Amino acid sequence: MNVLDDLSKFKETDRSGMLALVENFPDMMKEAAGIFASSGMEDRGPVSNIVISGMGGSAISGDIASKLLFSSSGVPVVVSRGYDIPAFVSERTLFFALSYSGNTEETLSSFEKASAAGQRL
Repeated sequence: MNVLDDLSKFKETDRSGMLALVENFPDMMKEAAGIFASSGMEDRGPVSNIVISGMGGSAISGDIASKLLFSSSGVPVVVSRGYDIPAFVSERTLFFALSYSGNTEETLSSFEKASAAGQRL
């Protein structure tokens, strides 16, 4: 039997705990929604676009969000992977910098550039 087909074997070999992260994803999304609701971001007025910056696995959340919002968002949702940010980032951009470790070089660089462009973090 393949390791991926045997949940107990998969858990034994899942050293990074990815299965638990995937299983807890709905709870993490609820927590994130609660954090947003208490952040005061809604009071800052409308945004023109949303940029989600991340590398590797951290960018997957951006991919999921952009797909979920594709047909319902009134603004473009762009996933950015790398050191730079899109030229359109401004004070009307809602910018998310995602890094599992908190010190991903590319994500920190894009965060600094987005901050300098005046976007909403």
